[in-house]
Amino acid sequence: MHVFFGFIFGFMVYHRTSMVYICFYKSFIYTEFKSMIMSEIPINEIFYSIQGEGPAMGQPVIFVRSSGCNLHCSNCDTNHSRHEMMTNDRLIFRINEMLSRQNDNCRVVITGGEPFLHDWKEVMTCINTRYIDIETNGLIKNNDSEYLEMFRYLVISPKKDSIPSPQDRRDYFSNWKDLDNVHFKFVIGTQPWMYLQSEIKECIELYELPANKIWLMPGGAERHQLDISGPMTWKIAMRLGTNYCDRLHIRNKGK
Repeated sequence: MHVFFGFIFGFMVYHRTSMVYICFYKSFIYTEFKSMIMSEIPINEIFYSIQGEGPAMGQPVIFVRSSGCNLHCSNCDTNHSRHEMMTNDRLIFRINEMLSRQNDNCRVVITGGEPFLHDWKEVMTCINTRYIDIETNGLIKNNDSEYLEMFRYLVISPKKDSIPSPQDRRDYFSNWKDLDNVHFKFVIGTQPWMYLQSEIKECIELYELPANKIWLMPGGAERHQLDISGPMTWKIAMRLGTNYCDRLHIRNKGK
């Protein structure tokens, strides 16, 4: 009798344990499958402000700053150690929620880090605004022309150290210059990573960048620095016939 009940109890324990294992296994498979089909993007921050730079300077925007980059610039303003993984659905909801509190004039600016490390196509198709811009270093070229045309402004900031040779620069600019929505933003100053007037002139003459697509921006992270670099950049823009843009968020102590 004891042997019989022992057998029954042992079978029940084995059966229940097997069911738990099967349920755990199915849950694990579902979790893994879900993570595969649900795209996630590392988001550093999302905030509302006024665009301080480039062709949309002065306009209200919601900045979506992603984390991660293919470069390690000494002047980077993104803390890549701090980010939150967000699914496309959650990101779309968050952006549209913020847009609902603004008027139709508000833009969305996708920035980084390097935003082209991530796929934004699904997010862009579901955002409730006609004005979506992206700010990139231009080193990652997506050949999907339909995708690139979805951006109102595709603002490229060439990093001088990453395109050191004339052939590098020629290949780099030829990848982008013929797109109608592309604008090039150069930081002007005396630090090694900033551009000089002669280098901007070279971009116009040797690499045939249209002057109307070039924006020269004074270098500096403080107002007193812009007070020095601003007039210099202004004069260079006038000499070369390019656009000038400031750093309004620094001038006005904004973000």
